[in-house]
Amino acid sequence: MILCGRPAQPSDFKDRVFEITMTVRALGEELDGEVGKSSPDPTRVQDLASQLSAAIEAESKFWQTYTGDFWNAQERKCGFCESRLIGAAPQLEHFYPKSSWDELQAQGIEWGTQRVRKRAQRRISPIGFWWLAFNWDNWLAACGVCNSRWKKCFFPVQGLAPGHTARLHSSYRPEPLLLNPFDGPDPETHLVYDDLGAIGPRPESPYGEVTIRTCGLHRPSLAKERKRIYLHAKHQAEIWIRALEQMNDLALSGSTQGLVDLCAPDAPYSGVARYVVYEVTGIPYSEFREIPRTFRSGGTP
Repeated sequence: MILCGRPAQPSDFKDRVFEITMTVRALGEELDGEVGKSSPDPTRVQDLASQLSAAIEAESKFWQTYTGDFWNAQERKCGFCESRLIGAAPQLEHFYPKSSWDELQAQGIEWGTQRVRKRAQRRISPIGFWWLAFNWDNWLAACGVCNSRWKKCFFPVQGLAPGHTARLHSSYRPEPLLLNPFDGPDPETHLVYDDLGAIGPRPESPYGEVTIRTCGLHRPSLAKERKRIYLHAKHQAEIWIRALEQMNDLALSGSTQGLVDLCAPDAPYSGVARYVVYEVTGIPYSEFREIPRTFRSGGTP
């Protein structure tokens, strides 16, 4: 997982959203009024939440038209697992869930490459973050496996104890514990990898731990692909170290470019390669990617 630059919001976006969300806003305001009562009617809340969810989904074609904007900004990779899609279309993910809000109780296991088994959940709220459903800053592109099979409506946040419920109101915007490819925190400071392709959180990183669990980033099919990148990057990094020690400029230049290519935003699983580069060379990717310029100017890193 890596940080990306969010695509620019189209100039007519807000006007288009305003036009298509009149029903959503009306139902949301009515729901806000019911939830804000000292003793809200649970049946009425559930009924309004269902109507609101249906009204949001009725406009799904609207947000689907923008999936390509985010997919291209993410270099055509899933914002969570960094996979490229073959024979399948990306999905537009609502980071703050739009229809309901669930708590993950059992992580589950991958079944095949497309399904999940033994994943248990508990409903935090029958209401999603409806007021962010059409918010440009709440969108990202994801593969169908991460979006529809793993993350779904799970959304761990700071300050909400396990087992608690929440009364959602449009003034409420909790601080997420999930890593976001646009907003951060930077995944490079929260995730680690090994030579088997396994992923883990950095010590004392709740962001890393819950992102792995929620999005299923530990699944074996991903580990297999990450292992290939890890070993390739490690081999290149070891060549780089030897070339530096031997002052072999030709080998140093070639291995440097090879590592920069593996770490590039459009490279598959480049978060793994960036981790390896730092672990082997001690140089963060943000600095390492500037080294080829040194060679072009006739210097040595």
